[in-house]
Amino acid sequence: MKVSHWLTAGVLTVAMATPGLSLAQDAGDDWDLVQDPSQNLTMAVLAFDGGQAVAVRCVAPTFEVILTGLPPRTGSTVALEIGFDDEDLRDTHWWTSEVPGLYVAVHPGLLARRLREGGDLNVVVAAEGEEARRRYVMSLVPSGAAIDATLAACGLPRDDTRASGDSWVRPDSRDTLTWDSRPTPTFPDRAIGRSNWGHVFLSCVALPTGRVEQCQIDSERPENLGFGEAALASARRARVVPYTPTTDEEAAQGQILRFSVAFRLR
Repeated sequence: MKVSHWLTAGVLTVAMATPGLSLAQDAGDDWDLVQDPSQNLTMAVLAFDGGQAVAVRCVAPTFEVILTGLPPRTGSTVALEIGFDDEDLRDTHWWTSEVPGLYVAVHPGLLARRLREGGDLNVVVAAEGEEARRRYVMSLVPSGAAIDATLAACGLPRDDTRASGDSWVRPDSRDTLTWDSRPTPTFPDRAIGRSNWGHVFLSCVALPTGRVEQCQIDSERPENLGFGEAALASARRARVVPYTPTTDEEAAQGQILRFSVAFRLR
């Protein structure tokens, strides 16, 4: 899949999800960098001949990784199989959007830092109804500056300082950790009368002792109704079953734990 000039249908689709965006300069061999101070926007983007595009976007303070030009799927979230180069595919979860075929990663920081390295991004969209399973391969150039600029615009560090090494290549925490005491948040007062549901994706550090710390909100829907804050408060009181670390670094730093919290007002 060949990279196109960035003013293509794929990037224009990303622009559709950014009200008031004024499309801007070409950044050369790096990913294309779009900056619009009036929108608090910084975005690194690559577009491809087939109409697909990959974008890392900060509309401060919200940080996102976006895939677009894919087959539309129903529901509030969709599972996409993702892998780089020859590695095994893994299940990842994405928010759907009002733009058909545009998906937003639920854990954007992890993915953005891996996208920065470049390589062949393999994306598989599962079959749904009469729509067949589809596979895409997008050859990404490394990003020497554009993705870092987007992270910085949202106040995020170049690397996740909570644990050293490449978090992308580690086993998924869902396969290696078990809850001892799950997060049990209270439905936020701010959301009552405005939404009867909420969904929050978080990441924390789980220590070998079972303690959970350094939690952060990776994404939430709906936004600005208090769901993220409520989930974050409950995550700090949660614990995992103590585990035996496999390396000295893991013994000292723990594992990155990624999970979600759902709210429903009955």
